[in-house]
This record gives sequence, C-alpha cells and structure tokens, in this order.
Amino acid sequence: MKLLLTILFLTSYILCTASIITVGKQKQYTSITAAVTVAKPYDTVVVEAGIYYEKNLIIKNPIFLKGINHPVLDGEHPSAPAHHGRRHLAHGCPAPRVLPP
Repeated sequence: MKLLLTILFLTSYILCTASIITVGKQKQYTSITAAVTVAKPYDTVVVEAGIYYEKNLIIKNPIFLKGINHPVLDGEHPSAPAHHGRRHLAHGCPAPRVLPP
C-alpha cells in the first residue's frame, strides 16, 4: 500500500510541475527543435498548425508531443521551397505529420 501511495504521489508531483511549451508562428518558439531542447522531463510541447522544416530532431527527455490542427513535420528538407507542400502530394507520398494523441 505504501508503494502504491508513493508512486501515486510521485506521478502527481511530476505532472503538476510540468510545463506546456507552445510552438507556432506567433509563439515564443517557432521551431519544434528549439521547444524540445528547452523542455524538461514530462513537459508538453504543443505544436500548432503549419509546416515545420526540422532536420535531425532529437528528443532527449521523456516529453508529451501534441499536434493541434494537423501540423506537418518535414525532416527531409532544411528550408521551405515555395512549391514544397505540393511536391510531396504530387509524388503520392504525404509529408509526415505530428498527430494528436
């Protein structure tokens, strides 16, 4: 019983001290990489709609990554060419997406 209470306490403490970091055009973080880098364990990184050109995205801490309104995470190209969004669909291979849970 003590073990169960200890686990419950620690879990609630971790979740209560976690932060929410939002990524978007008009937000403090405009790239997923920057937000993930500053995220502490069990923080939530919320990614708003848009196309994010992120290369070598490395997540070192256990975090929650949540997409709002179907953001697109493109790890193939380092920058955004003008026609890029159409190119993936024209080849029949949609860009990878960060999906909400």
